[in-house]
Amino acid sequence: MAMRTSGGRPDDAVMPWVILDGETEPLGRIITILNKAPGHSVTPELEHIAARTRDPAERRSQA
Repeated sequence: MAMRTSGGRPDDAVMPWVILDGETEPLGRIITILNKAPGHSVTPELEHIAARTRDPAERRSQA
């Protein structure tokens, strides 16, 4: 577990430099986060979201 100091700002350990192939100067920094994978699959939830309608009229009629 990492504790933040410096007013809550992330330190250099979680902010690697981004350097593109063929470039010598860094593009900038990104903040990396490691998160535990959920104990269940999110695929069924995503399939349900994708199967829902995008038609506003149908959404209003179901409300």
